[in-house]
Amino acid sequence: MSDAPTTGMPPPGTVVLVSGARAAERELFADLETLLGEASDRDLSALARPVLVIVPSRSLRDHLAAELVRRRGRAAAGVAVLTLRALALGVLERAGSVGPVHGGTLFDVLVRRMAREEPALRQGLDGLVDGYAAVSATVRDLLDAGLVPLSPQGDPVLELAEAADEALATDGPALAGSAAVERARALVRTAGRVARAQHLLAVGRTAQLLATAAEVLSADPEAALPARAVLVAGFADATGVASDLLARLLERSGSRLYLDRPPDPGGLPGAHEEGFTERLRRRLELTAGAVEAGESGLDAARIECFEAPGGEAEVLETVRRVRELLDRGARPEGIALVVRDLTGYRLHLPQLLASRGIPFHAPTLKTAPDPAGRLARGLVDLLRRGGDLPVDRWLDLCSPSLFASGPTGRDEDTVLFELRLAFHAQGAGRLSQAAELAAEPLLRELHGGPRGLPLPLFQEISGEDDEPAAAEPGEEEPATGGVRARRRWLDGDVLLAAVAAARGLLDRLAALPETAPAEHWFDELRRLLRRDLGWAVPSERDDGSPATTVQRGLEALRRDVPGALSLERGEITLLAEAALDQVGRRPLPGAGGGVRVLGVTEARGLTFDHLFLLGLNRDLFPRVVREDPLLADDLRRVLQRVLPDTPLKTRGHDEERLLFAQLLSASPHVTLSWQSQDDEGAARAPSPLLARLRWGPDPLPAPDRAAPRYAPPTTGEAGLRPPGEHAVLAGLFGDRSRFERLLPRVEGVGPERGAALLAALGEIEPGFPTPPPGPFFGFVGDLAGTPAAGADPRRRELWVTHLEHVAACPWQAFVQRLLRVEPVPDPLAALPDLGNLLVGQLVHAVLETLAQPVAAGTGPGPRTRRSALDAVLVRTPTLVPWPEDSRLETLLETEAKRLLADEGIGLPGLARPLAARARPYLDAAREALWKTAGTGEDGLPVLGAEVVGSLALGPPSNRRLHFRADLVATGAGGPQLLDFKTGKPVSDGKQAATRERHLAKAVARGERLQAVAYALALEPGRGSGGYLFLRPELEADRRFAGVEGGGGALREPFESATAGVLEVWDHGAFFPRLVDPDSLDEPARCRWCPVAEACVRGDSGARRRLVEGVETWATERAAGALQDPAAEALLTGWWLASRRGGAPEGDP
Repeated sequence: MSDAPTTGMPPPGTVVLVSGARAAERELFADLETLLGEASDRDLSALARPVLVIVPSRSLRDHLAAELVRRRGRAAAGVAVLTLRALALGVLERAGSVGPVHGGTLFDVLVRRMAREEPALRQGLDGLVDGYAAVSATVRDLLDAGLVPLSPQGDPVLELAEAADEALATDGPALAGSAAVERARALVRTAGRVARAQHLLAVGRTAQLLATAAEVLSADPEAALPARAVLVAGFADATGVASDLLARLLERSGSRLYLDRPPDPGGLPGAHEEGFTERLRRRLELTAGAVEAGESGLDAARIECFEAPGGEAEVLETVRRVRELLDRGARPEGIALVVRDLTGYRLHLPQLLASRGIPFHAPTLKTAPDPAGRLARGLVDLLRRGGDLPVDRWLDLCSPSLFASGPTGRDEDTVLFELRLAFHAQGAGRLSQAAELAAEPLLRELHGGPRGLPLPLFQEISGEDDEPAAAEPGEEEPATGGVRARRRWLDGDVLLAAVAAARGLLDRLAALPETAPAEHWFDELRRLLRRDLGWAVPSERDDGSPATTVQRGLEALRRDVPGALSLERGEITLLAEAALDQVGRRPLPGAGGGVRVLGVTEARGLTFDHLFLLGLNRDLFPRVVREDPLLADDLRRVLQRVLPDTPLKTRGHDEERLLFAQLLSASPHVTLSWQSQDDEGAARAPSPLLARLRWGPDPLPAPDRAAPRYAPPTTGEAGLRPPGEHAVLAGLFGDRSRFERLLPRVEGVGPERGAALLAALGEIEPGFPTPPPGPFFGFVGDLAGTPAAGADPRRRELWVTHLEHVAACPWQAFVQRLLRVEPVPDPLAALPDLGNLLVGQLVHAVLETLAQPVAAGTGPGPRTRRSALDAVLVRTPTLVPWPEDSRLETLLETEAKRLLADEGIGLPGLARPLAARARPYLDAAREALWKTAGTGEDGLPVLGAEVVGSLALGPPSNRRLHFRADLVATGAGGPQLLDFKTGKPVSDGKQAATRERHLAKAVARGERLQAVAYALALEPGRGSGGYLFLRPELEADRRFAGVEGGGGALREPFESATAGVLEVWDHGAFFPRLVDPDSLDEPARCRWCPVAEACVRGDSGARRRLVEGVETWATERAAGALQDPAAEALLTGWWLASRRGGAPEGDP
């Protein structure tokens, strides 16, 4: 840009009509240089009467100040760049007038108060949630149009309001319905009362400040504004009171206002975009003359454009082009990225700019709320919702030091986390429910230590035996050592303290008055922070704590509101919300340096070396323009007869066209971009503003096509990328070696973690050639290679359920039964799951208690320790009667409560539905055992309950296999060992022979080994072992599946299956059963696998690797070339699950 003016200086008090933002800036700086050159650098008296440059925004103020220094190459004395509001404050200060500089936050409160007095507004808005919020914008328009009190003499506000009301009553019915007219009149009356109330309270908004300054300036302009000249730039429109102040400025000598009418974007010769500026021009020409600036001599902008498949791709392409400009030496501060609304770009822009090492400044973008911000918003939520506040939100509000951690030694953040889990597990999702929680009965002794509450969460893998492990139904005796996951506990004193804190907080909220002076409310908020949320009293020194930051925000509000003003509870909540809205949200780094990231409104009047205008899509730019639903434009035109500056909402269309034209004139190099689709793939239409660029002699060029962030790289592609993106691209499209080199360089990964991730990747997604399976694929090493006294969990006692689980899925058995890793339930679910597992556990617990051998006639006895089978078999059976219904119901509910407590579930009343679900299964047990025992109702002949036994396995393992029987009773054929089952029976066959055949095939697959183990522990031909299925809907003859003593025909398949499973066990081939060996489909059990998160299920590469490995090893074994014992074991385990020749779907 040249510093020489394009025309001679216009006369004082003039509106200078310029064509484009660069031309306006050129004229402004030419006049500034002339004015500054008239005063000698040594003339200090010029500092007392500086040249004032008045602008509408802080962004334009900062830009012009920086540009002035840059152009001059040095500082400029005797000139000040001010916003219009800053000018007004200076005028009032010099005049000794006290303007309404405080109380802006009261505006919404006053609007709601006054609007409630109007029946026409109250009828439609009272039933809505904060319905009166819609009134504020309309009242603001009316006050800005000039409905502003200036002095206590007379009452011009009410006079104006009455005149406006009369105009609406007279002319409104011809343009709108009676309801709309009455609503408009009510709005005018509301605005008048709000203005009067602000005046009486000596509070106000910027409108009152500007109006008062205009009056002071009109009375004594030289004393109020000592300046050699006043230059006004950047205004395209102004509110009524702002226009009045601008008119007062133009009345004085040496004042000029540069009004930009940018060239028509279509390039039509001599055409200007001036529809939106016409109103301000006509308003100011009543005071000052207007002159046309000459031709600027500036070349039209060179325009480039591109479209992108989504917001991320659009920003990425923009950032790439900016990076290229910087690499070529462009000035960062001369580059701007402008969006009509930054909301949809607030994530992509900062992240991608930073990732390319581009310095930037985004004055309106803020960080996410920090702890102080979360405390501020939580405090407002607490005031608004009270006891309905979610318990998570309340705990976020609390200081970590509010609850003592007790003897657990856990840190404060961990205690808050555990409290959150505890309250949700007990069904206390809201603050009121937490306060009502009966915590004392929930606490249990922690192994002779302090009381605590078990949580529905398991923590680190441990080899210590510091907690008893409960066995599942049909499971082996809990291990007394080895590796397993430990349940997490919450210290009981912490829970009791939290419940007391919740009650105290609700008591304080309940004691708050409905109406009180503002000063009282501020004291109450301070006490609430200190006493009920645990935050220390903030000191005068800023210690950086969240409470200190929030208290500073409340103190600022306190200064803004008259202390004696009476406020309702809802009003103090509204004020606190407005005052604390930006607390804890800090501006992004930049402080004015680097590439500028601006909204369209902030960019108005600015110029740039390079401009990137993003988001040129329909409904984004131009924005959607809507009329005011409370005061339509037809009625606003009626008001213009009394308040000429009443704004029309439909002028927004002209404003959008002006903004677009101004931006095109703001830089010699402009890049336009839009999205062809959003980030979810939905099509998006380009902006209609782009169509205008195709009308002129230089039509818009065909757009380039931006690539997605992770598109296949092209040959010779240039541009910086962070290591993370390089790693992703290498993983998607490159070779594995490149990915392995890049991964450790990714931020947050590092060499150690990178090596661990690559090791896991090498197992889950191996390269070529495919390496042998490793630990992540279940190949954990041969048991023979581990020390006999080591911690290998395979050296623990071997239980028959271990073998059944390994046969079903070796990997699941390894994770759950050996490592003792347990699935993490969702503690924040709406309701705890009363699934089949809990029902089965309750049925087993009740039957165990009922079946304890006790003295005849005394009823069910207490649960005892488990008995050994050898001792039980020599006992004399005891008749155990079935209890009366009342006793059974009591027992059911007692055991249900105990079981839920063990699981960390304490939702009040949950024991009853759980007991109700279990009752039909117990009725089925009564029918199957007690009524068919041959003793009538006298009782069931019982030898023992929860009986453990073992049997010797033959070569090559030569081990003892342990089992546990739920019940040992006596029958006509001898002792009967039973395993209770609440799930699906072995077979759906209707004939006994069919069911026996299906049981035999299940045993051969390793699925039903327990009953055979029972039978093998008995003498041949004496007694039996079996399953008792308790599903209520089963027929009586299908409930029992038994095996005669000694095993009979099932001995051979049992021995074969156990040998195959033990081969997998000993050689460490715990492969994931990802496919069925016959159909190669995913097994049905995978759909409800509790440890699926720890499996490669769903990975097609892993499935393919497993199938191909089986085929390769099977071929090698057939040729006698297979030398790997683990591979041999995998093949054995693989075919163990085959159903070829197995159970048919129905009877033959």
